[in-house]
Amino acid sequence: MMQTESGYSRSLSFLLHGLSESDIPVHFMTSGESANQNTSLRSVISLQNILLPQSLINIETGGLSRLERARVAHAAAHLLYSVPARDVSRLKPMGIAVVSAIEDARVEHLLMKRFPGVRRWFCEAMQAQSIEHDAFSSLIAKLAHGLFNANAHSEEYWVNKARELFFSLITKNGPEDYEGYRAIAAILANDLGQMRIQFNAQAYINPVVYRDDNSYLWNFDTQKSEPELSIGFSPSVLKPVPLTESSQGDRQDVLLNIEAFHYPEWDYRSDIERKDWCTVIEYRDAPSVADSGSNISRYSTQNFLRLSKNNARALSRDKLFRQQEGDALDMNAVIDSVALARQMGDSDQRHYIRPSLRKKNISLLLVLDLSASVGAWVGDACQSILDLEKTAAMMLADIAHQQGDRIAIHGFCSDTRKGIHYYRFLDFDQPFTRSGLHALKTAGHQYSTRMGAALRHSISFFKQCDADTQAIIMMTDGAPADIDVFDPAYLAQDARKVVIESIKKGIDIYGLVLSPDSVDQTKKIFGSSRHRIVSRVQSLSIQLESLYLQIKS
Repeated sequence: MMQTESGYSRSLSFLLHGLSESDIPVHFMTSGESANQNTSLRSVISLQNILLPQSLINIETGGLSRLERARVAHAAAHLLYSVPARDVSRLKPMGIAVVSAIEDARVEHLLMKRFPGVRRWFCEAMQAQSIEHDAFSSLIAKLAHGLFNANAHSEEYWVNKARELFFSLITKNGPEDYEGYRAIAAILANDLGQMRIQFNAQAYINPVVYRDDNSYLWNFDTQKSEPELSIGFSPSVLKPVPLTESSQGDRQDVLLNIEAFHYPEWDYRSDIERKDWCTVIEYRDAPSVADSGSNISRYSTQNFLRLSKNNARALSRDKLFRQQEGDALDMNAVIDSVALARQMGDSDQRHYIRPSLRKKNISLLLVLDLSASVGAWVGDACQSILDLEKTAAMMLADIAHQQGDRIAIHGFCSDTRKGIHYYRFLDFDQPFTRSGLHALKTAGHQYSTRMGAALRHSISFFKQCDADTQAIIMMTDGAPADIDVFDPAYLAQDARKVVIESIKKGIDIYGLVLSPDSVDQTKKIFGSSRHRIVSRVQSLSIQLESLYLQIKS
């Protein structure tokens, strides 16, 4: 005998009560409630009732589709484990969608932990995805698949990063840590902002068909104007997130830190330095165990021997004063000796100056351009410019460590003045950690090249540096640019001013430029003696080595 719609509602209400001990009734939407496209396709959860779309009813068989149990189970998960009507004043619409997707996955894992049998319901319903019409919905759908199954793998880097963060936190803290997953969502929303994924809040529908419209989670009455930053969350929400990174079966704890800094920018047209005009968002890993393997590229023995021979050029010629013997008189010592003899009747016989050689203390910061243009392929080598940058950087780090020089490797790209993304892969006086090396190897290319702000932040790492030679090498494929700047000379002039001010502070900035088309601009920025044009990108490592030797001498 075919059940009536009210009979289905009672059955599903009993199911909801069994899963959540809630007496909230389950109903199907009326035709009036289904008039809105958003509610007609997704269920709605509230503390008064659960509304399911009428499309779930299969008229031909007289039964419900396989989605109804998953919908009710998902609603039960929210009733049990989600805090309803949270404040949204700090979130952009894209951020709300990402947090909601992470929360959906979190509460489902909690329910599956309590009732292992519901995994099969979710698994069956997960196969019935709606057709995606835009990049954002497609990524959220893939995210849902990836977070449901710990063994799933996606061709999307963003989804795999989300899986790594999510399941690492499950392993460490379990699925109960809401704030931890909220912080993961902050990182993922920030990444989407960097990827420039478009989001249409009015047209967005949860792409996972058995899940709800997420209105249960938020109190939209508290939503105010959008935050000024171009990323998905305000800085106060971007907090450290614990994750576990695995390499060859070994697991270690890593802490991802995000911090914002403000820097001025010089407008050459009005000769005004705009205070706190640019926001640099810095990403770094907390100190971790160094990688004991030989993952850093080892240079050839022949080239290393050549560097060893040239190392004698990296000597500082000091003068030793008040010596027993030497090539010149130390007049200050002579005067002091005469005065001492008159007062005490005795004198100090150390009256000479003697030259001395010692190894220079060198601190070198290599800054990589990670803008979209470095993703271009090089000839038939099946390598991008960025791949060659990474290889050259790891080679230089290996050599510098063997030579006893201090080296750091950072990278940057920019998404307008409000989002200069700065990555610290290797810091001074630190070996490569597993996470830092992995971050460099997997670094992507995106956005633009706001060089001045990145250089200002790079210079800040020399504040407490006491070295004979302090230098920055910026490896870039062209002149500075950004999408909110239309005067081609504006950012170049700002970068040139930074270079001039840096030289006055004793920090030399060199440009290793990978595009012959940028000769004029880069020569103005770095100066004739501090820039090199790499005509053949394949020779980048050799050119970097040569520049390193120039700095050492």
